[in-house]
Amino acid sequence: MPLQLIPKDTHIPFMNVRHVAFALSALLVVASIALFAVRGLNLGIDFVGGSTIEIQTPGPADIGRIRSLLSGLGLGDVSVQRFGEENE
Repeated sequence: MPLQLIPKDTHIPFMNVRHVAFALSALLVVASIALFAVRGLNLGIDFVGGSTIEIQTPGPADIGRIRSLLSGLGLGDVSVQRFGEENE
């Protein structure tokens, strides 16, 4: 007897739910287009250009001091972010 994964008398009424599936699909497409139009793309540094510089400080970093030092260099729009734990 060969292995049979799907019984021969299987009846799944896919066509009975086609209207609901089409409506759900259309709703998701419209919602996706609306979100794209309202929020736009959130492009990372890979696509907008710029540089990423990572520094490690011996102790907790003073973000305010780092921002003030970088703003004095005339680099334009600078974003300073902390990541990791303070003891790393």
